[in-house]
Order: sequence, then C-alpha cells, then structure tokens
Amino acid sequence: MRPSRLPHWGIRLWHAVLIAVGWLSFFWFWVLVLGRPWGSLDLWLLIVVPLVTAPAVTGIWILHNLAIYRRKGPRRAVRTVDPSYSTDFYGRRVAADWANLASQRRIDIVIDGDIKRYVAVAPERAAATTGAGKRAELGTESARIQAAHRFERARQAGGR
Repeated sequence: MRPSRLPHWGIRLWHAVLIAVGWLSFFWFWVLVLGRPWGSLDLWLLIVVPLVTAPAVTGIWILHNLAIYRRKGPRRAVRTVDPSYSTDFYGRRVAADWANLASQRRIDIVIDGDIKRYVAVAPERAAATTGAGKRAELGTESARIQAAHRFERARQAGGR
C-alpha cells in the first residue's frame, strides 16, 4: 500500500511549517535546559534517565517482537475472532438485534440487572431527549439512578 500524498500544495506547506516549528521549539527548549547549571540534580535526571530508559525499553520491545517472530513466523493473515457476543466482560447476557442495529444512527446501551440491551433510538425520540433523560424513560431502576447522578454532577459543574 502506497501512502497517499496530501492533496493541495498549501496543506503540504502548512504541515512543513508545523514540523519546522515543532523541531525549532524542541531545540530551543533544550538550549534553555542546557543553559542551567550542571550541578542541578534535576537537570542530570532530566537528561540521563531518558537517555538510558528510552533505548532500554525500545531494545526490550524489539527483542520481545523478534522472539514472537521466531516462535510463530511471519503473519500471513489477521487472526479470526469469534463473532458471537452473548455475554459481556462482566458476565451479563447481551440482547441485541445486530442486523437492525447495523443501519441505525443512534444506539442506546441499557443495563437492566444481568441483561445488557442494545436498543435503536428513533430519530425523533433521539432529538427530543438527552442522554440522562432517555435512559430514565426506558424504565430501569439502575438507569434512573445513573441519570440522577449525572444530573447532579452536571448541576454541580455548572455552578448552580
């Protein structure tokens, strides 16, 4: 696969300017750091720790990947994954009409006890309700509690 080029010369120029500014600021900040007295322990730690740890971590990661390659060989395809999703990570049963949900613009995830339901929200209902309100309308006690907590946090954040 060949990388695509940026479509317009102006965008390419803007990217080049951003890259140049980034590198110039990087070097300028190192000039400021190196201008400090070398007797400072903070300066020594700032320079020595990354110079030691970054190559060490990179080397360990490379060795780890080489060991995997030696053990398994080159990748030939993407791993297959079991597409069934009958329970979530917490052991709750998942109820959903995946074929219908694939074409929906808005989907609610409703947790009702030990059942997790994926529910398509009708466009007119989605426009008429907001996050906390629509979940509470679905009638689950846990959703009502969660909606109350979100409302209280939003009220506190708004300074009212």
